[in-house]
Amino acid sequence: MALVCVTVIVVVIFLMLPKAPKTALEKQPVSDSVQVELEQAVQLVQQGTNPMEGILKIRQISEEHPDNIDAQLWLGVFSEQSGQMEKAISRFENVIALDTNNPVAHRYLGEFSMKDSLYDQAIRHFQTVYKEDSSYKSALFYIGKSHQELGNDEEALTYYERYLPFAPDSAVASGVNGFISELRNK
Repeated sequence: MALVCVTVIVVVIFLMLPKAPKTALEKQPVSDSVQVELEQAVQLVQQGTNPMEGILKIRQISEEHPDNIDAQLWLGVFSEQSGQMEKAISRFENVIALDTNNPVAHRYLGEFSMKDSLYDQAIRHFQTVYKEDSSYKSALFYIGKSHQELGNDEEALTYYERYLPFAPDSAVASGVNGFISELRNK
């Protein structure tokens, strides 16, 4: 059963990894030239052609335009990818200071909270994610898992059952059904 649980969690995490942070341009005016510079810098990092130059350019943009949410998001994403969790958390918290309900920042902070066994915090982050982006069904799973870890079995069941119809494949569905069965048979 532990292997199934780990497999389900790994599959769900993999499926939720972003290809790119959602843009927050509707909430902040950013000049087209700054946005183009940012996109070019991100490409340098993602393509591996000159990642350090790209990071330095994104940093420069974030310093010159501290309210540029996309620059803060990208620095958070790249910090997380390079294992610099404290920097990533700081960047995502900066994003939330600029855009209280930013689903991308809340999603990352929810993941970090779960890894640190801060399940109450994780629940709040994932609830914000789901409220802002109801297409992100994995938030339901993570809220359920956090409730389960806190011993809130009824809440965990509720969220697992809400998530189950959206499970991406039969292996994940089987794992979630295992959690549900385990909770019902306590």
